[in-house]
Amino acid sequence: TADPALILEPASTERGREILKSEGIDIENINSIVGISVRPWVYDYSEVFAKFSDFISRELKSEILFIPFHGEDDIEVSLKIMKLMNERAHVIKGIYNPKELMSIIKRLNLLVGVRLHSLIFAAAVGTPFCGLSYDPKIDGFLKMFEMEPIGYMDNLDLDTLCSKVEELWANRESAGKKINEKVIKLSANIKEHNRQFFDFSGICGRQ
Repeated sequence: TADPALILEPASTERGREILKSEGIDIENINSIVGISVRPWVYDYSEVFAKFSDFISRELKSEILFIPFHGEDDIEVSLKIMKLMNERAHVIKGIYNPKELMSIIKRLNLLVGVRLHSLIFAAAVGTPFCGLSYDPKIDGFLKMFEMEPIGYMDNLDLDTLCSKVEELWANRESAGKKINEKVIKLSANIKEHNRQFFDFSGICGRQ
């Protein structure tokens, strides 16, 4: 079953702009933004990810924005990667609710996610995304969109990451359309499942 978060509505576009501005990101003077969501892991992948992030910034000519989903833990990993980078990057430091996070992700041109809900939120707002797998649940979610992970956390290869993200970037508009089409179908299934559940609950409640 698809994650119910797919049918969440993001906060307003204006709210997304306000958050980015409060975080020191002047979105009006930025050509494109690539969001990155990371998490703590058993292996230290910060050096590989720093080089990967530099590649995105330099070759895709995009600002890098790290988006933590689990507070200080994710912020710490993000800052560690940023310190090893040569290019400029930003990290969201405030605490925001799911709808506000979605409004931020909607402003992105691409999202690279390790956290599952970063991928779910990107799909919900139609932002092109790619995922790195640390658990079968990531593979399962990506499979719903006929995608595969661009890498596996236990064995990250920089060249592979760079080539796959570059390919997605070149096709991001068509990728966004395919994501929207799939989300429409998945959302319909979620709403129908919810309807059947509440109908059944109502029947049980009357017995």
